[in-house]
Amino acid sequence: MVTLAVAGEREEAAFHARLYANGRHLVAGEMAHHWMYNLACTEAQLGHAVQAVTWLRKAAASGFPNYLLFQRDPLLDPIRSDPGFRQLLAG
Repeated sequence: MVTLAVAGEREEAAFHARLYANGRHLVAGEMAHHWMYNLACTEAQLGHAVQAVTWLRKAAASGFPNYLLFQRDPLLDPIRSDPGFRQLLAG
């Protein structure tokens, strides 16, 4: 998904993000937190800060509290100035 967003295939990236967000298997034991992080990066690349931060929070809560990665991943650059993102990093 995020690859599509970065490549400028915004509609296709958004379509796949909706598939995962609306019922695709995001359950524990299937590396769900990695899918959640991928969704966060995709939403960030699409300019959807609120959705991106929501997925980052879910990823952190489900076993991927990698705030250093959140802070440095260039895929999250589009949401760096978002108040919700800043609040998430502040703890």
